[in-house]
Amino acid sequence: MPILDLTWIALIVASILASWLSPVAYRPWAIATVTLLYLGLSEPPSVLFIAAMTALTIVSGSRSSQKGLGAAATIVLVMGTLAVFKLAGSEPGGLAIPLGMSYYTFRCVHYLLERVKQKLPPHTTSEFVAYMFFLPTFIAGPIHRFPEFHRDFRRTRFNAELLSAGLERILYGYAKILILANFLLSQHLKPAIDRLATDSPWAGAYLGMLAGGFTGYLLFAGYSDVAIGAARLMGFRVIENFNNPFISRNIIEFWQRWHISLTSWVRDYLYTTVFSLTRKPYVAALAAMLVIGLWHEVSARYVIWGLVHGVAILLCQWYQRRRGQGPDGSPARSGIVGRFAAWFVTFHFVMLSIVMVQYDTAGALRIYATLLGVSR
Repeated sequence: MPILDLTWIALIVASILASWLSPVAYRPWAIATVTLLYLGLSEPPSVLFIAAMTALTIVSGSRSSQKGLGAAATIVLVMGTLAVFKLAGSEPGGLAIPLGMSYYTFRCVHYLLERVKQKLPPHTTSEFVAYMFFLPTFIAGPIHRFPEFHRDFRRTRFNAELLSAGLERILYGYAKILILANFLLSQHLKPAIDRLATDSPWAGAYLGMLAGGFTGYLLFAGYSDVAIGAARLMGFRVIENFNNPFISRNIIEFWQRWHISLTSWVRDYLYTTVFSLTRKPYVAALAAMLVIGLWHEVSARYVIWGLVHGVAILLCQWYQRRRGQGPDGSPARSGIVGRFAAWFVTFHFVMLSIVMVQYDTAGALRIYATLLGVSR
């Protein structure tokens, strides 16, 4: 994980210093330079490739206010390039995807689409480059938006509360990763569950499923905390990525709380587009979840995972229309038992679906069979 790498930590410190100590005119270039230095040290081929894509975005974006043809062509190119890398990387020994490209691509598409719609604030090329090469969020998000980045860039003032909140958030993030996910769950709880599985396969499979789900969440949420905290130390407020997703009472609420920057991007730029073209919400929902699955990995298991969640969202929407919906997302007029049942079903659906992508097909089927009591 990059955030545990001393090089990344040292260059985050350098980014913070560059953000506060650089002259205003050179500040965006200083921020971008530190990120380019990290890429050069970690994965040199990524530097030229992503720099070239950034230059292309600048050129096409400068003409987007006319007909948007250049922006459209660039969007097709960057999305197609991402798809090629994803496909090539899905094979053993395949082409490695450039560092941070999945997040970089979605930021690029966001910028170009908003440029075509003329909704971006007036800005300089250097500010756009700083946005694209912002080290805290470059590798694994969150997928922040340019208007918010630009707002903070222009109004950055020393704020002791923001700095304190940033340090606190970084500590929370590292605690989730190092103490809860790595030390507690992976090093101590998982071996105990493995031993339990020899005597009670069902309990071992069930607790292993929960441990795997929480470990994945803590690692990802911890990284987001560190990224958000580092951004605050630089004077930037980055979008939250998680909001207690495992307390959700339906699958729609879950996706409003899980990987928020990705789901909001897909909602704004894919779901609304497909819905406006088809006027069929079920087509838009399935397309959105399919893209979310493929964004993670181009493979059959992620296609199935995305479609399963898409179908679950459609069923949830149908049920809410049929029964009505309370203010917390539970069925209208449901009591404490109904709310608990809604949470219980949602929680276990999510955990069961995580098994699908955490293990290979044989491993996932083995766990499902054990939980159903049909394994040998």
